[in-house]
Amino acid sequence: MSSRIMHLSMMTAAIFFVTGCSSLLFRSSPAPVYYQLRYEPAPVNCRETFKKGVRIWEFSASSPYDQPEMVVVKPGGEVSFSSGFQWATVPGALIAQALLQDFSGGSLFPQAVPSSGPIYAPLELTGHFYEFAWERSDSVSHAVLKVQVSLTDSERAHSVVFRKEYSLRSPPMAQDSAAAFAGAMSGLVREFSLNLRQDLCRMLGSLQTS
Repeated sequence: MSSRIMHLSMMTAAIFFVTGCSSLLFRSSPAPVYYQLRYEPAPVNCRETFKKGVRIWEFSASSPYDQPEMVVVKPGGEVSFSSGFQWATVPGALIAQALLQDFSGGSLFPQAVPSSGPIYAPLELTGHFYEFAWERSDSVSHAVLKVQVSLTDSERAHSVVFRKEYSLRSPPMAQDSAAAFAGAMSGLVREFSLNLRQDLCRMLGSLQTS
């Protein structure tokens, strides 16, 4: 009887060993959580218009902001990536989508089209990211955005109509979380879009009076 019990015990141990190894070999990491930019566009009431359509290209980005992983910057400039929390696409595409939405709802341009749109648009809006980060410290976190944007006219040998760099920083985030960072960055993109449209409107006004 004792030998039979010993034999059963050995079989049970072998089963648990195989099951345990299997769970270690095939254990999958949690699926990442994806975030979008979400905000209500701020209206800009401009009396003037460019009278030409604008094509909005996906913005380029300096590394490490050329990938969808959320970028965390710690004191001293240490950079890390959050593989578990990502943007729905690269920041340059997110910004292009946001500006397309905002320009389409305003009167600055008769039409705004995406980079792949078939409609002819001689004006071209491009940009480059220098920062699109979750800035963390021991006491407080912020979203930071630094981007340069250019408007060129393809009918005039791609002459530069407008160029400016914007550097924005959110108020302290209420929580140090990916969701709070996505909300803070959405607010910065809304502010950037508003400032850009206001600057373009002022430029048009100055051209009309000069």
